[in-house]
Amino acid sequence: DKTTIDTPSSEVTERDIYISLRDSISSSFGIFGAGSSIGLQLLLYDEESRVLVVKIPHEKSKMIQASLTLLSQVKGIPTIASVLSVNGSLRTLKIAAVEEFKRIFVTKQPDLQESKKRYRKAISSLEERLGK
Repeated sequence: DKTTIDTPSSEVTERDIYISLRDSISSSFGIFGAGSSIGLQLLLYDEESRVLVVKIPHEKSKMIQASLTLLSQVKGIPTIASVLSVNGSLRTLKIAAVEEFKRIFVTKQPDLQESKKRYRKAISSLEERLGK
């Protein structure tokens, strides 16, 4: 799943998001949900773009998507999470993430040179974390 987390990024770490998501799964789905968070991995959280990449077993994807939608705070900070894409492979995930980074950094930034630098940095981080 590729998700955006709309919260002040400088105050939130990847670990904070993981804990909050795990708690959301448990509170939404009880013991069954708590067991489902075992295969949960956060592959990437880009603080600047607020894009989160989550790796989960396919059979748990609907539950995790619901839990992300129900996630209302991270570290006590009001949060809105939106699932942008569900992908079956790293290749399709990278394509979706690149498109999202383009949308965020190239189309929404007034300073084109600065946004291109941020875009390249985000793509580099993505490739580094997910493997080329």
